[in-house]
Amino acid sequence: MRPKTIILFEDVMIGSLAVAFVNNIVNWRYVSEVPSAIRIVFVPLLALLIFSILVLLVARKRSKIAMWILVVLSGLQISMTVALTAQGVVLKLLLARDLLALLAFAYLAAPASRRWMRGELDHQTVRETFS
Repeated sequence: MRPKTIILFEDVMIGSLAVAFVNNIVNWRYVSEVPSAIRIVFVPLLALLIFSILVLLVARKRSKIAMWILVVLSGLQISMTVALTAQGVVLKLLLARDLLALLAFAYLAAPASRRWMRGELDHQTVRETFS
């Protein structure tokens, strides 16, 4: 059984991806003015798909490789947000996405999550699940 912190990690990361998707919708009017809009639309959707797959691999399959790839990609994403000169709603959505990702990684760093990622049986989680 997955610990509550892993379930929260998955839920918060999916929320972060939903905020990123909303950000893409908000940016659509700017993207549609660019001649090569298909590539500009395709890349964020592909990134959302990759992030979704990585989150599911971490939260469902205990993939440590996917976890570290997700950590590195999220770190790059956060550093790009810091360097970005966005304003208004776009900046608020990017900050919300990044704060949600940081919260999700805090859940992933919890002791119960680390034990679960190592494959150790957590007796407290078993007791909470079946009582």
